[in-house]
Amino acid sequence: MTVIDARQSAPRSREGPSDVARRARAANDASLPLADPAAAAAGDPGIGGTAALLNEALALQRTCANRYRVDHLRAQAVAQHRSAARFLVYSRHEVDSSQWVARRIGELGERPRLAPEPADDGGLVAPGDGPGLAPLVAAAIASNRALIQCFLRILAHVGEADFTTQFLIEDLLFNALMREQDFLTWTDQ
Repeated sequence: MTVIDARQSAPRSREGPSDVARRARAANDASLPLADPAAAAAGDPGIGGTAALLNEALALQRTCANRYRVDHLRAQAVAQHRSAARFLVYSRHEVDSSQWVARRIGELGERPRLAPEPADDGGLVAPGDGPGLAPLVAAAIASNRALIQCFLRILAHVGEADFTTQFLIEDLLFNALMREQDFLTWTDQ
């Protein structure tokens, strides 16, 4: 079986993770509540609050990884082998990314919830009815957007007080935004 690297098919951009994160934050600042506005304004995001948000991201990443794994099998069933391979790549990427988030939670002195309760991905965990790839892609986009919103909440919470978490989440946000762009190209086909 040939595995297709999803980065090869994603649109290329000259922007780096920080640039994309800045644009995404600017577009969503009005809709994102801070976990503790007074603490964030004072420049102290609080380790406990950051770890809780990272645990939420960890749960969403594992939900997305499971979704992409199931979507991989469903895409194979409808003879969409290229899309199935890309879902598998995204699933593996989310598993790898979740390990980085779990490691960061440990660095903050908290314990990652490695078996978290299922995350809420906007109520769109199950793919919609209908034949073909379109319902799978629509549900994957919804799950990915829930993950993007979680990353934006973390960035709003930590601000520039925790550069390590900020850079990690900006990188993960960049990947999630590129994945969303790739999913959107699937709907155009």
